[in-house]
Amino acid sequence: MTISGFQTFLVVSLSALIGLSACSHTPEGVLTEKQMRDVMIDLYTAEAMIYDEPQRYETFEQRRALFNDVFAKHHLTEAQYDSSLMWYGRNLDLYMGVCDMALEEVDRRLKSAGGEVSSDVTVRRSSSPATPDLWSGKRYYAFSPSDLSDRVVFETSPGGGAHATAAEYVLEMQIWGLQPAANERIVVSLRADVENDSTLIQRDTITADGPHRVALINPPGNYVRRIYGYLRVIAPSSKVYVDSLRLTPGESVSVDQLEPPLPPLE
Repeated sequence: MTISGFQTFLVVSLSALIGLSACSHTPEGVLTEKQMRDVMIDLYTAEAMIYDEPQRYETFEQRRALFNDVFAKHHLTEAQYDSSLMWYGRNLDLYMGVCDMALEEVDRRLKSAGGEVSSDVTVRRSSSPATPDLWSGKRYYAFSPSDLSDRVVFETSPGGGAHATAAEYVLEMQIWGLQPAANERIVVSLRADVENDSTLIQRDTITADGPHRVALINPPGNYVRRIYGYLRVIAPSSKVYVDSLRLTPGESVSVDQLEPPLPPLE
């Protein structure tokens, strides 16, 4: 190679390196957009496995092991992933781009496998007709002090029929990681809009780990159109997990069973 040719090669190589570095929007120590996309896809897949096989991933430890396998596959720790997630949270335009890339790749894989892609990308655990589950979102959430959001917002519909006249609606969940000494707690608001343009409201505060249930009582004669609410994690000093979310209607009451209304108090 002549000196002139070497100089040309050097200029082209340096230009390529500069171009590659310019394409990377992330600082050192933060996952690149492609790396973040790949991790998110595998985390989505892990969540889908949990929803599809609840008996196989029945305990918190089994679910954590599955997520740890994802981090190990990408040679990451959960702390490294959380650190990258924090950076993307401060750069929402890039984060939304990563989410779009992840969904496009999931779409492509489903089409390659012959599956159909729904416009609503929520996964619902199957439930028997005897114990219908109205929950329509994710069933597992992890919160940390650095998260941009401290709550889960949900909305669903009973779907008419007996489910719309249930005597109660019960929100169930498993909580892990709360530290009462640090005044950590979870505020739950469960609401239902009924046909007479009124709203039923039930609030509760969770201060300890373990299984919890919040029941919204539906007086006889009410036809529920919409159920919604939120869970808000207050003052997390470390990781707090909300798991196994379920929303089930209680026994419905037929019109024939309704007692006549009591006269108003004097």
